[in-house]
Amino acid sequence: MGPERRLGTSVVVALALCSTLAYGALAADPSWTPEPTGTPGPSWPALGEDGPWPTPALLSQPTDLTLDIHALPGAWALGSGMFVASDGTEMTWSQVSCRDAEGQPFLGEIVAFAPLSDPEPVVIYHDPEPDARIWDTAVRAGRYAFVETNERVLGTGWRLWALPGRGEARVLLDTNDGPDIAPSPRFVLTDDRVIWTAVHPRDGVLTYELRSARFDGTDNHALISSPVATRQYWYPSTDPAGTHVLFATVEPVGQDWRYRIWSLDLTDPKARPVRLGTSNEATQPLANSTTLVWRIVDGNVQAEGKDMVMADLDGRHPVRLHLPHRFLPSLGSRFLVEQDERQELVIYDTTDGGRPVVIERFDVHAGWELQRGWTMIAGDLLIFRPVVFDEEHAPGLEIDWAILPPAADQ
Repeated sequence: MGPERRLGTSVVVALALCSTLAYGALAADPSWTPEPTGTPGPSWPALGEDGPWPTPALLSQPTDLTLDIHALPGAWALGSGMFVASDGTEMTWSQVSCRDAEGQPFLGEIVAFAPLSDPEPVVIYHDPEPDARIWDTAVRAGRYAFVETNERVLGTGWRLWALPGRGEARVLLDTNDGPDIAPSPRFVLTDDRVIWTAVHPRDGVLTYELRSARFDGTDNHALISSPVATRQYWYPSTDPAGTHVLFATVEPVGQDWRYRIWSLDLTDPKARPVRLGTSNEATQPLANSTTLVWRIVDGNVQAEGKDMVMADLDGRHPVRLHLPHRFLPSLGSRFLVEQDERQELVIYDTTDGGRPVVIERFDVHAGWELQRGWTMIAGDLLIFRPVVFDEEHAPGLEIDWAILPPAADQ
């Protein structure tokens, strides 16, 4: 945490982890299985238009926030993987378990750390395959899930596993049997189950599914499904209570595409997806107890978007946030943050019109900046990883965390 890398109290714009992969060219098909019957949410301006919009928070007028920032011992940071996950109480990431003959790392371990209760991080899982790579992890209420790849065993495929608790045996939930170009699962947890997206051939039809299973592997089924030629499912997330799953769709229409966001009630087995608003350019919905945010698509659901939008949970009173980068946002109980490699860190206060809040400024001359994939907020927990990429300076890497102030009514 030394002063050699930090200047002042800090500040930033937003963050972006950008993938430009497209998933195929799909033929138009109006069918949906099942057909959503919920009433669409309130209308707002088309997100592709310039307005009318309420005046957004100005990036030139940020407020400063001084936090007690903690750094984990450097050895944990040096072996950490590309992404971090958190439920606001605990954080998890994959860890280098060994290296091949050329020195390339295998990420075969999962590390967990609860900042307010664990004295230090602990390895909670070690893959039995020495050449396994664990990319994404998730955690909620002491339960976990992760995606594993292994070129020797799976080729270009993947396996999705649940981990019912620290030290417990892994449970296989799903594995790839679709085409090589199919995206790997995107997954989210509730208190009692894993929800994920996957592509599978069903009765000769390539099908996109939003699936659900308990942590012990039971009740494994598709919540909704559609032929790939009709709809794709992306970016599942849950509300804080875990009673609803939010998700995005990509729907081909002739030579064009529609991008929409939806909510599905997990407490009602007969529930159908309810569309959130009327935009055809919305994706990656996130919600806390008071606020819904989403990203405006810019031609590719996996690429950096045009802007972010913040609204009430029912979609009313939208505010368009003109952020510098629009990808992989995370939403805590009060603040929003995005991903990017930058020398400054700023978060956005959803209780104050999305106003930017300065957290930290890094020493540019010493080569410090933020590592993409590691800046996130869950609940009131802020996590980020400063790193030195500049070879002219001594290498450095930290895993940092801080507790953010809650909303006034919490």
